[in-house]
Amino acid sequence: MKKCSKCKEEKDSSLFRKDKRNKDGFQSHCVECQKQYNNNWKNSSSYFTHHWYQGQKTKTELDSFVIEEATELKKLREKTTKIKWEVDHIIPIHHPLCCGLHNAFNIQVVPTVWNSKKGNRNMNTLFPTN
Repeated sequence: MKKCSKCKEEKDSSLFRKDKRNKDGFQSHCVECQKQYNNNWKNSSSYFTHHWYQGQKTKTELDSFVIEEATELKKLREKTTKIKWEVDHIIPIHHPLCCGLHNAFNIQVVPTVWNSKKGNRNMNTLFPTN
């Protein structure tokens, strides 16, 4: 049994993700609390203004506008289609062979299922143009 640091409930250790950095080998918060935290963070506008994005480059007004519009489009598509959508980078930001920028020209709104399959690859690997 382990106590979740977020909800303060005592839960079975199987309800916690593994984390080698902690003494007991598990994260300090349960999977349910982590999912709730991730959803809240991704749905907030701070997702794209987080510190690891700010280091990419200085955002222009166009970048800010497109990212804001993409976030609104994501919410609208989720409401309309009843499936999850994500704001994604066309060319991945972190990849050993390439480095996409976090700017207006590298943003797309895609279904979560599709983005999960794409992973950290360029979309052309899934849809080659022969």
